Amino acid sequence: MIGGGMAGLASAEVLSKHFDQVMIIERDQYSDATEFRKGVPQNRQPHALMMAGLDGLNTLFPDFTQDWLDVGAVPVDFGHDVEWNAFGQWRPQYEPGLVGLSSSRPALENVVRRRVQANRKICIQESTEVVDLVSDATFGTVTGVRVRSRDGSQTETVYEAALVVDTSGRGSHTQEWLSHMGYDCPERTVVDAHLGYASRIYERPASFTGQMIYIQPVPPHQTHGAIMTPMEGNRLHVCLIGMSKDYPPTDEAEFLSFLEGLHEKRLYEVIKDAKPLSPIAGYRHAENIRYHYERLTRWPENFVVLGDAILAFNPVYGQGMTVAVLSALKLDECLQTRFAKHADLTGFAKMFLKELTKVQAFSWQLATGEDMRWSPDTEGCPSKPGLIEGFRLAFLKKVMVASCKDPVVTEALYRVMNMVATPAVFFRPRMMARILRAS
Repeated sequence: MIGGGMAGLASAEVLSKHFDQVMIIERDQYSDATEFRKGVPQNRQPHALMMAGLDGLNTLFPDFTQDWLDVGAVPVDFGHDVEWNAFGQWRPQYEPGLVGLSSSRPALENVVRRRVQANRKICIQESTEVVDLVSDATFGTVTGVRVRSRDGSQTETVYEAALVVDTSGRGSHTQEWLSHMGYDCPERTVVDAHLGYASRIYERPASFTGQMIYIQPVPPHQTHGAIMTPMEGNRLHVCLIGMSKDYPPTDEAEFLSFLEGLHEKRLYEVIKDAKPLSPIAGYRHAENIRYHYERLTRWPENFVVLGDAILAFNPVYGQGMTVAVLSALKLDECLQTRFAKHADLTGFAKMFLKELTKVQAFSWQLATGEDMRWSPDTEGCPSKPGLIEGFRLAFLKKVMVASCKDPVVTEALYRVMNMVATPAVFFRPRMMARILRAS
């Protein structure tokens, strides 16, 4: 495993079911403390794990929910704990039912890592970076990796492997490594609405009894928004959002002024007198990037890519960690099918990359579809969408507008966003009637 983030940890647990030993090569030095890790640049921003992701982690690690609660994760009921303002309206609340958990990214990752470290088949090589893939003489099969120690000695070692998986995130070097081996560069799709973040952690005010507030930017003119999520330690994570290069401030004086200037002041009223517990952290690398490795006619055996190394989302939609977990589960499914019929992995890598696109499809459409609404400022947005794409964007907007008026549509939207239901629910006759009537 190249990279020990969420995608790498979940995938390592999967691979331990099929192989005798799994090694995770991680550039960082881990810590048991819930501190922000240098290898995850977006770490200081709020993170979300959708319900499908939580269900997936419970599949990989029995009783995972309780482990996460034990380190302070906060339950969030989408029926009555979420205050979401969109199109100038608050989404209606409804009867409780869909309950997720919220914490800092380090707290969640530490729980996953401790479960992985308890697996005797898995070892983690920290402070080590992969510098190249190792292959056979024909460059047709990846046989391992060459690594370099980051402890100052610069020692290089070659590890042989039956399967190499790149889960190194946005900084992946797969394109470079494959080019050295004589493979073509993949097509790359970038959709960038030029989003910027500025985040800060606060002590939870005693007067605030809610959990999550989201003031959503609305294209084309309301470029500013903000989100607040609960985290362990009786704290709140506040994130300012700026679209279309209208980036939020990262200095003390203007942080609260930004919140006060939003079209809805609910979040400002909650936080204006709260005690700050962290510096302000900015982040701007939020474009959607997709590498179409599945389209290459040639691909080396025994090497696959998943997580942000193949598809990275605009983080504002909170899909990245969940898609990483679902991708790991797809890897498990494909390996089970493969080893039930074959003794080796010949042809597996290319087949898996095609199967992986099925896991990514809806999340990619949702993220890029929403970002395309910021056209013409959005990079990678076609000047005129095709008939099918135009219909999809128009209908999705109707769903969004209707969800601000009809609690039945609101609940359906939350279930689809949490990936526990498919968009097909919107096309059921009674649901479609509600959407068209409300929008």
